[in-house]
Amino acid sequence: MFKEKIMEQLKIKESEIIEIAASKTEELSAESQGRIGTGKPGNESRITLKVHVPLAAQITSIKGYLRNTAWPDGCGLGTSHWIEANLFKYHEPIGWAYAGHVARGSTPTSQWVCATFVNWSHCNPRNGRLQVFYKVPGSSKDEVKIDEVDPSIQGPMMMP
Repeated sequence: MFKEKIMEQLKIKESEIIEIAASKTEELSAESQGRIGTGKPGNESRITLKVHVPLAAQITSIKGYLRNTAWPDGCGLGTSHWIEANLFKYHEPIGWAYAGHVARGSTPTSQWVCATFVNWSHCNPRNGRLQVFYKVPGSSKDEVKIDEVDPSIQGPMMMP
């Protein structure tokens, strides 16, 4: 009853209220990063990164990135910028490394997204980064950032 009176006084429709609320929903992001050691075919190094977002979040996109780490003794040859990896189709954005195997779930207080980052270069370790973009209806900039490597899902992995 109170809502209807206010709407009548302001001369607006309910659909306009929903539209105003939707326009105030901002896209936020959370991410996790980790180092992937060296390896070789059949004996890859891998990490699984996990990102938590609010339980009410609407996930809009999930992105993965890979880059070379710095080579030893200050050699800058190994360092590179982040290169996006297609998490949903096998793709090697930099040689001998890929990201994929995305999984999603929830806890009583948050949603989570995991992705696995694999490296089988024998001479160059890599860095992996998982970034989750989301919206929380009616929220303000309430960014959540958790850097976490999930130790329960480490170990050897078969090539696709």
